[in-house]
Amino acid sequence: MSPTVSPCRHAARGASAALVTATAVANLLGNRNALVIALLRRHMTRLKVIKPSRNIAALALFIGVFRYLQRTVSLRAKQRQTNDKSKPIPIPGVVVASAVASGLGALTLAPKLRPALVSLLSTNAASQLFRQFVDNHPDLNVLKPVELLAFMTAVGWIYYSGFFHPESYQRSHMRLILKYVLLTQPMASELQDQYRVGLNPNPCSIRHKGLSCAQFARSEFLQRVANVAFRLYLPVHLTAWLAAQRHAKVRSKSMATRLRGLATKLARSTTYFTAFVYVGWALSCHMGKLGDRSLAYRKLQFFLGGALPSLAIFIESPSRRRPIGLILTSYVLVSMGNVAFRGIPWLQPGASPVRSFLEAGCVAAAVASTISSTLESNTLMQRILLGDVEARALQLEIRRRKEAETDLAETLLA
Repeated sequence: MSPTVSPCRHAARGASAALVTATAVANLLGNRNALVIALLRRHMTRLKVIKPSRNIAALALFIGVFRYLQRTVSLRAKQRQTNDKSKPIPIPGVVVASAVASGLGALTLAPKLRPALVSLLSTNAASQLFRQFVDNHPDLNVLKPVELLAFMTAVGWIYYSGFFHPESYQRSHMRLILKYVLLTQPMASELQDQYRVGLNPNPCSIRHKGLSCAQFARSEFLQRVANVAFRLYLPVHLTAWLAAQRHAKVRSKSMATRLRGLATKLARSTTYFTAFVYVGWALSCHMGKLGDRSLAYRKLQFFLGGALPSLAIFIESPSRRRPIGLILTSYVLVSMGNVAFRGIPWLQPGASPVRSFLEAGCVAAAVASTISSTLESNTLMQRILLGDVEARALQLEIRRRKEAETDLAETLLA
């Protein structure tokens, strides 16, 4: 792309590309069953056409507004550089552009999707800012376990709230929680209904009727958990592995080495999930007498049954620990928010413009605080948001900076 392309054309190209790409992906996913049947049976069934949704329009709006504002500021900065010959700024205007674009995009999103987006972006921003703060203040390294404690609290809340505040989750999310902890809906509903009216049944009496806790632990339950874990993580790791094959650095390794890496990551994820779910239910069984004391102790039983086994996260690959923590923590913040604000009608999703603007403000602040580091570390985001010319300029600046740091380190060592 030519550096003289006007901001309007630059924005239109990005927004239209995002609109077309996202709509194509939505149609592929919406017709995936029909496409699989067509590939296997060579018989094409009727396909449904999925029009661009409100959420797709929000994505296109974000990219378009960001590219327009950033390119406008960039052109003005280049004009000033021509006049005063000052040092060029690699990516001028990204903070303001990201704040305005993300705020408008959030307002365009469907109200039901906003809480999850606000929570995920805010959690990511808080995590990045916290890590930067600790890195800049080595004397405060003692605070590093705070993130782990937050993750343990989040997982404990999921176990607790699944029984005492199931309404704080969307139905689809609640079904996923029950599926992955291997609890059927009738069992969960029976426990939830009794807890709701103030009764305090032991979950073991419903969870494994006719079996003692020891018999249940030795049953086929462990194998069922492992099977669920394998089916859950196989598509995830296989897709990531196939996507990584496009890089020459990855292809330079032997196929045996690449397959061994895939098997190792899959084994670690499967072991993590199996240990987490199995130990969680085993702890719940052993803490049953604690919960029998009162309903408050029952809540503590469920909370600890989720929080303590979450330490199994250390079985996972280091590169996957933070994403898992961010997703689960952001998931929990939505639930906590629904519980905290359930008595305030105007703070319910989509109920008031006040909530919409609060959500847009949170999204704008979260994106603006992390956009610079995101662009520096993610080449795909560079091309989507900046365009080819400025993305290459940023990559060149990052390369020069690393070379300067290397030269400085070598000089100090010499």
